[in-house]
Amino acid sequence: MPFLVILKRVEIWLLVALVTGLVIFAFRPEPVIDVIDGPLESGGEVIEVIEGPGDPAHPVEKKAAVAVKDVTVTPSGEGMIVELTIAGRSTSGNDLTLDDSTISATTSDGENVPLFFEPFHESSLLLASDESLVTLRWWLEKPADALLLQVQGESITADLP
Repeated sequence: MPFLVILKRVEIWLLVALVTGLVIFAFRPEPVIDVIDGPLESGGEVIEVIEGPGDPAHPVEKKAAVAVKDVTVTPSGEGMIVELTIAGRSTSGNDLTLDDSTISATTSDGENVPLFFEPFHESSLLLASDESLVTLRWWLEKPADALLLQVQGESITADLP
């Protein structure tokens, strides 16, 4: 059997060992990593935060989920582009896409204000996991004092300059 002569070579055994090691490495299961979403004490134990109704003598002020950070008005043709920078997070537990179906705006006179159409611009997201900073553009046909935004059941007023 002349083909068994090849098994006497050291290079062949090294190659077989290397390939076997690579196959074992490639098919081993990945280690499980526990992700802890909270602060740790110096001892490494998880601190649980329990939110309850609180002390009735000292009521806790509820913070709004969304707030207007900046307002910019730019005249354009026969109207104005109102640019609102909004900070906040989604309270629904899922990321919230801000489009015509989830956010609406009216002027202080009660007229609906449409979102400014940008053909190659993706819809903005309010993240549920972290604070988001989002810029929305609205098309305003005639001057107004303020915009009233409706998002996630909350009403937010943005005073226009």
